[in-house]
Amino acid sequence: IDIDNGQGCITRLIGWPGVGTRMVAFHLLIHKPGGSFAMESHPISEECITCIRGKGEVNLGNGWEKVEAGNVIFVPIGCSHATRCDPSSKEDFVGLSYTCPPLLEYYQEIGLMANGEFDTTKIDLLLLNARRDSIPKQCVMMPNELGGADRAEVKGYAEVARSGGIFNIYRGAPFGAYGGAMKFIVWPGVGAKHCGLHNACHQPGVAFKPHVHQIGRAH
Repeated sequence: IDIDNGQGCITRLIGWPGVGTRMVAFHLLIHKPGGSFAMESHPISEECITCIRGKGEVNLGNGWEKVEAGNVIFVPIGCSHATRCDPSSKEDFVGLSYTCPPLLEYYQEIGLMANGEFDTTKIDLLLLNARRDSIPKQCVMMPNELGGADRAEVKGYAEVARSGGIFNIYRGAPFGAYGGAMKFIVWPGVGAKHCGLHNACHQPGVAFKPHVHQIGRAH
């Protein structure tokens, strides 16, 4: 379901409480060239935004820093933040946002929830008529040194826990207990309380061990 936020941006609802998720919501944030999301903060939620295509900028309250495909933006509880795409860009800047817990007030604002209940009839109709896009096959995410003063390695994890930080999907703490190669990117070791984002590499013939998340959700 695509929600036009104005200012040249679209939020595409993918997994969210209106379709059955409870502890996490994930949306695609599409910034057209020159498009920007307004500055906001979440009083009880954390957010991770994985930049998957294009080039953009993020403001974590201290000015704009450049990011592009491969970066991960971590936004802690109460941190003001905004994202945008440069007007001179020739392509959209696209990020996959994970929010935990989901922002129920947002679904009320866009008319899909009222009086504590989702409008399932409206949601079903929107899903039936949802736009189908072809998914690009080429991965364009790359290691980089972007983030400036908000780059997590420069900022320090104690400050990241308070005011957010910019990571890269290819750099993190190695973890191999499940039988495959993983890296912890956003996790409690860098100050996260609710969100977690890991990079898992499934090599040919390698199977990850079956495991259960007792109180969390994987996505």
